[in-house]
Amino acid sequence: MVRREMTFAAQVSYLRGDLDPNALALYRRLPRSEPRLRDEPGAVSLDVGSAVLALDRRRLFGGRLRALQREANELARIVGITDLIATPYGAAARVIEGCNNLIIHLTYNQPDRLERARQLFDEGTDPPFAQFDLDSRWVAAHLRDIAGDLGTNSVWAHLPPSVPQAAARAMTLGDPPVLSLWPPQLELLSGTPNPLDPAVRRLVLSFPTSAGKTLMAQYIVAAHVASGAGSACVVVPTHSLGRELRRDLDRRLSTIAGRAEDAGPLGLPLPAPPSAVVMTPEKLAAHLRLEPNRMLTEYSLYVIDEAHLVGDAERGWVLESALGFLHGATLTTNHRIVVLSAALGNRAHVAAWLGVEDEPAQVFHHDWRGPRRAHAVFGTWVDWNIPGEPIPPTRKRGLLRERRPLHGEIHVRTGPRKYHWLRTKPISSLVLVSREGAWERDRDRNEPAYRIRARMATLLGEHGQVLIIEPTKVAAQRTAWALAEELAEDDPECAALAALASTRLDPAHPLVEVLRRGVGFHHAALPGDIQAELEDGIRRARCATWWPRPR
Repeated sequence: MVRREMTFAAQVSYLRGDLDPNALALYRRLPRSEPRLRDEPGAVSLDVGSAVLALDRRRLFGGRLRALQREANELARIVGITDLIATPYGAAARVIEGCNNLIIHLTYNQPDRLERARQLFDEGTDPPFAQFDLDSRWVAAHLRDIAGDLGTNSVWAHLPPSVPQAAARAMTLGDPPVLSLWPPQLELLSGTPNPLDPAVRRLVLSFPTSAGKTLMAQYIVAAHVASGAGSACVVVPTHSLGRELRRDLDRRLSTIAGRAEDAGPLGLPLPAPPSAVVMTPEKLAAHLRLEPNRMLTEYSLYVIDEAHLVGDAERGWVLESALGFLHGATLTTNHRIVVLSAALGNRAHVAAWLGVEDEPAQVFHHDWRGPRRAHAVFGTWVDWNIPGEPIPPTRKRGLLRERRPLHGEIHVRTGPRKYHWLRTKPISSLVLVSREGAWERDRDRNEPAYRIRARMATLLGEHGQVLIIEPTKVAAQRTAWALAEELAEDDPECAALAALASTRLDPAHPLVEVLRRGVGFHHAALPGDIQAELEDGIRRARCATWWPRPR
């Protein structure tokens, strides 16, 4: 119960401080349990209240609220009354009904439900026969105060008149559901002109990572399609990101009878025009060369994600040339170009480049970073105050060597001027050799760094998933093998994924063996369907550890 209380209080604090993503992160760390109204009304209020602050529509509408409503009705029938407000369960019952009305409003835009929710929460703060249910009354008081803010921050509250409500419905009913917007998104949609309006022809968005720029891109695409302005072409730098974005877009657009598809193999014509197509810069450039008229006819919105890649030494010219052609070819048409980036330092230059009719593109930049981050540095530590273990020479007049325990050490910065450190048990050993009277590291007898990293990752993996970026395919596989050797038992959660890899690749493929231990590696040489399954595995936490490399 104490953990639920602390989590709910922290969620309220984060929401009041405009750090909304942290409220969801705390909620996800709560152990999943479903207390009963009859036994623990206070715990029920905390459980449902935390779910509402995290906007977990899937769980609340997936049966949790319905089950609690049935239990409340059964309690009322047993007592012989029609309203539990006259019982010790009154405060909790009001919290349950208030949360139900609030979520319905955020999902379907029913303002009368919002007012009803605030009324129910108000009644739950001071029920006549539930004075001792302090947790439920406390939750009701906070939800009463926050309900208005959630209504103001909903996706419905910032929809311009020119865009049908189906666009907001695509966000609230899509998967994952989006019921409320974050501060930079609210500021963007409160501006004039509203970027959801199809009349906005050029837009440059610059958000930090994890500030919701990709979500805004999805909202812009949904608004464009719902307005009947045409189809959208979304350009992303990698196939992995493209698969994820296409899946999310397809789930959203399906609520308004639309669909999103991949552009298909490079060199082949595009499929029949869907509501949105997702492709890489190379595919965009190829289709603009092969079928420019079709591209300009069928797609009237172009969303360029990670646009700072125009400065990349290898791929930048491809994206820049394609974007330049699109801009020049659509100067006198109603085509729209939206450029997104988390690291666009020359926004003014890009806006001037993409200007229309002597006016620069509309620019929006925000430095908001909602998700709480901890910066950590991993290293090793040796206790030089204790004598080392001598290593006998293997031949006459051999060099003197000694071995010392090597501990892992993590230094973490959790906030401004807030530092912590942790030292682990020995994870390896340091072998020193004496040359010309001085001790130095023996380059031939020490373990390679990737094996030491693997042992450290094993310790970190006891507390959650671990992600490591390696520079090459060989390094990714090598590190995955090292970690798999550190794990003593197979992971049953990854058995199905290992079986799929064995069938699709080869039973002797190195990926199959490491997957059995809950370890995966990911690179461009793997088949696309295997890459997709690996990405889904880490997203759903089926595999404990993940070893990708950037592509």
